[in-house]
Formats: sequence, C-alpha cells, structure tokens
Amino acid sequence: MIAKLPNLLQKGRSYYFSKTRNRTREYHWLGTTATDELVVMRKYNEWVSFYKTRSDDFSYLSNEWLKHRTREVDDGMLAQTTYSEYSRHLGPGSRLSIELGRKPMNQLTTPEIQAYVDRGKRYQANRELATLTQMLSWGVNRGMLKGNPAAGVKRNKEMPRERYVTNEEFALAFKVMPRPIQDLMMLSYLTGLRLGDVLSLKFEDARDDYLHAKEGKTSKRVRFMWTHTLRDIVESSRATGYGDYIVGKDGGKPFTTAYASRIFRERFPIGQPDWKLKDLRAKSATDREDPEMASYALGHGSQSLTDRHYLRNQKGRIAAPVDSELASLTE
Repeated sequence: MIAKLPNLLQKGRSYYFSKTRNRTREYHWLGTTATDELVVMRKYNEWVSFYKTRSDDFSYLSNEWLKHRTREVDDGMLAQTTYSEYSRHLGPGSRLSIELGRKPMNQLTTPEIQAYVDRGKRYQANRELATLTQMLSWGVNRGMLKGNPAAGVKRNKEMPRERYVTNEEFALAFKVMPRPIQDLMMLSYLTGLRLGDVLSLKFEDARDDYLHAKEGKTSKRVRFMWTHTLRDIVESSRATGYGDYIVGKDGGKPFTTAYASRIFRERFPIGQPDWKLKDLRAKSATDREDPEMASYALGHGSQSLTDRHYLRNQKGRIAAPVDSELASLTE
C-alpha cells in the first residue's frame, strides 16, 4: 500500500495521478497494486514535474504573461483598465480558459481558435482573440511555445457605432441630471476625453495656461485651451467643495465610470431615445469643424481610426463643391 500523496488516487487495483486543470479532471495511469512501488512513484513524480514546469500550460503561460504586464502597469506603460481586461479574459472561469485551456498551447491549432471566435459573441470574441494573440506571441518570443496559432485567425466583422446625440437630446438629459453628472457630460463633450479620463481630472490640472489631462489608455498628455464655458464648469465645481476632483461626490471621493453610468441610466428622461455617456466622445469629434483636429483631440494615431469609429455620418460630412469654369453658365 502506497502512502497518501497529493493527487495520488487509487481506484480499485489501479493508481492514478489525478489533477484538475481548467475545471476538467485529468487522470494518468501509474500502475496497479501489483506494480513495483518504485515504478509507480517514478511515474508519479514525472507527472508532478509535468504540471509544475510545463511552459505551454495555459494557466502557467497566462500567469507568467500577466506578471510581465503587471510590471508595465507599474511603469506607467499599460493602463490598469487594460490589464484588468486581460485578467478577465484569462481567469480560471473565463471562456478562454474553459474552452481552449484544457490542452497544452503547443497542441492548439488555428482552426480550433477560429471556431472559438466564430461561435462567440461578435465583439467580445474579438477582444478575447486579441488578448490570446498577444499572450501566445509573448510565449513564442521567450521560447515557451513553438508558434502562434492565433496569428492567422480572422476576427469577426464589427460595425462601428453610429449613434449621434443631437443637441436637443443632450439638453433634455442634461436638465434632469444631478450636478456632478452635468459637469461630466459637459466636460466629456467639450474635451472628447474618455469617461475615465474626465473623472480623473483634478483641480490641480486646471492651471493658468491650460486644462491638463492624461489619457489613461495611451498615457498621452493633452492640454485644452481655456474657453469661457470650460473655465466656468471648473470654477463652479471648485466652489462646491467636492474635494480634489473636478467631478466628485460629496465627501471628495471620485466617481467611477460604472457608478456615473448607472446614475445616468437611472435619471435618463423617460420616453426619449436611448444613448450612452460614451457617445459624447463621438459627438465631440463629429461637432468639430476640422476632422483632423478631432483626431488630434481624441489622441488617435491615425485619421482613419477617428473617421471609422467616431465621426457620425448622420450629421453628414463637410465637403466643398467643385470649383469649375462651368459655374459661369449660371451667371
């Protein structure tokens, strides 16, 4: 009789190394009660070593990759929100770990990953694929994997959001919101910043020369020239004594994007067409006369990104008519 050891299981006359990995119970036969104990223990130790050191195991690889990204967060090179998204995609109960993490990553194939993307929710599956692709590429570069089977996978086609918030819709919602949400709405519209970046603004960022902001997603810094409206919002908020944050709660605590969005939904005028706070970033871009300035203000690296995802076509593009000598026919 072999002494009890972690993951050693006896079923009838057979010994197994039993291990739960990504919610699946795995069994590896070690021998029978008639097998020499040294043989059973040698196989047992081999499986212990396998589960401890296998670099292409999903759990091991994802943990190592997330440790690497943690250092980037600490160095200010990666936004905490982005890291949190990676962690959700790779966690023990995530769809990635359950459906693709049951086998070694070196045995994973491109068709398997493509099928995973095809059967998932369109937008979410694309985000998960992006996380998986980065992780596998990182593993390849460090000799932990032989190749990246996600590299050739096609993403689901995405349609850009087309909701444009009219001035009338903005005004109707603005009137019924509490003061901090009104400030959030105006600052989001005037600057085009993401909600989280607006909520991170402090009074110390409101300097004599500009309103200074830092984009959490890209770590880019941006300065907004003062207008009467922008200055009035900041100074009026300062007079309320909400603390360090321009948009804050009683007691000086900052809003979270989830909390602000919930208040906005709860106070949204009944019977009006629905829109979200994040749509104000697109409204800010669309309402600017110069598309190039819209791209610059939103911190995009390319004009095409702004055009595709933020300029709403319902309002119509601004285009100059052809200047031709044919115009003389109408004179």
